[in-house]
Amino acid sequence: MLAASRIHLAGCHAVWISGWSWRSLDTLRRFVVLLRCLGKKVIYDPIDPVPEYAEARGLARNSPLFCRLAGEARRVYGKCDLILAVTEELRQMLLATGLAPERVLTAHWGPDVELFLETPLQVDLRSRHNLEGKLVIGWLGTMSPFKGIQEILLPLFRELSRSLPNVGFLVGGHGSLLSEFQTLQRELPAPLVLVQDVPYDTAPDFTRAVDVYVVPTNPNTAFGQSITPVKIFDALALGIPVLTTETAATRRLSEKFSGLHLADYTVDGYLRSLRRILADIAGIRARMAAECGLVRAYSHQVVSREIAEAVETALA
Repeated sequence: MLAASRIHLAGCHAVWISGWSWRSLDTLRRFVVLLRCLGKKVIYDPIDPVPEYAEARGLARNSPLFCRLAGEARRVYGKCDLILAVTEELRQMLLATGLAPERVLTAHWGPDVELFLETPLQVDLRSRHNLEGKLVIGWLGTMSPFKGIQEILLPLFRELSRSLPNVGFLVGGHGSLLSEFQTLQRELPAPLVLVQDVPYDTAPDFTRAVDVYVVPTNPNTAFGQSITPVKIFDALALGIPVLTTETAATRRLSEKFSGLHLADYTVDGYLRSLRRILADIAGIRARMAAECGLVRAYSHQVVSREIAEAVETALA
């Protein structure tokens, strides 16, 4: 109530709600209803739609909890004037809930170019962690079970440490699977550096320290088929080749960016794709350098302006 009152007193005619800030759908619905009573237009950007995100984390689609979340999500969507989706595949997922096509806009991810392209190196992680001269494979994120860590990342690191004599690994983040990385760190002959605290404003230093950025998204749900994590764009902005799982969403993106490489969601699939990257890494980097303008076209700043213009048109 207090937040809605402040928005009303500030004279805002439209409110943009981010799914990163609001995850309780029942609370969100009440807030949206209150905003609408005050005459405000409401734009909702779910980011990771709550029911599908829960399914990706292991919730059965036919479970009572999923059905309840899906119902709550539909009620929220129905109260909003406009819904944003970060990929076209997520837009199609939202349309499947019964939303009218003109009420759902695709608003792609993009890197913050001021942070990733215009801020000089602050901390040299290669030097700090004795990774100079190594071929560094990197991963950054929340260490949760559905992120491909146990299925792909850990066994991939084991195999690479045996087959590549000069390899090193840089891993950032924290979560429930941190202990598995710590166990692997003790077992591997190759160096595995764990950096648990990587705020977004320090992510460019982390990303610059790696030679290949690995993003093993799990494709086995509708959500997994539909996402393109923002870290992909961050790495591409810095000219770092990215290896991720082949899905409907990443196939679409790989048609635009030569630095984005796809793999089957198996350890062997990732090994094959990674070897292809390493065999042509100089050529890949040269092609990525030529795409600098394309990366900037997907930047946070450009995308934000385009979203604002689209919202103004849709709500006119």
